[in-house]
Amino acid sequence: MKADQSTLNRLDAPTKAPNSVKKSEHFVSLIVSSYPLYDAAETMYAIGASISKAMGGTIGIIYNLLCKAAYAELKKANIDEEVTPRDWSEALKASIASVRKYGGATEGYRTMLDALIPASQVLEENLSAGVDPVTAFSVSAAAATKGAKSTIQMQAQAGRSSYVSAENLATVPDPGAMAAAVWYRAAARAVRKKQHLKPYGMVRLVAFFYA
Repeated sequence: MKADQSTLNRLDAPTKAPNSVKKSEHFVSLIVSSYPLYDAAETMYAIGASISKAMGGTIGIIYNLLCKAAYAELKKANIDEEVTPRDWSEALKASIASVRKYGGATEGYRTMLDALIPASQVLEENLSAGVDPVTAFSVSAAAATKGAKSTIQMQAQAGRSSYVSAENLATVPDPGAMAAAVWYRAAARAVRKKQHLKPYGMVRLVAFFYA
């Protein structure tokens, strides 16, 4: 993620607001040092709370909603059973639904959802087709990046970019969508590096985001 920070700073310039990757450095260290990484749902809940405090503003609220929805979905899994890739896919879908409901955005609005919705769809399709989870995650990460880049052709209908003139946005993709694609891709890369981890151990992978 550090390698992507200068790019995201440049993309964020038209909105005159600091990017989410820079703000995320603080809570990433908290995740690694003090969160209940043995419990996927509880870790997602804790991440949401930290994001809200560390990032603040609307973006902090949105990411908190995203994490809390994932928490609720993961809690449905039997505590005596291993959290599966399918559980993570359902958690991502629940997160997207929550952001849609409370954020008022959907695909095509030039927001983070333009990265996360195609990623979720591709992840679900690949898992349903029997593709191994690590490959499915990697392919869905590519879909997230493609979706984020497609926002360069969109008129902002939600988020802080909606307050910026279309002329200033015409040559750059949405920074929120690109930031979402960056952390999603970083997680996918880390999963590939750490295939021996149990599925709930995916939350540990934030430790590798700066690789």
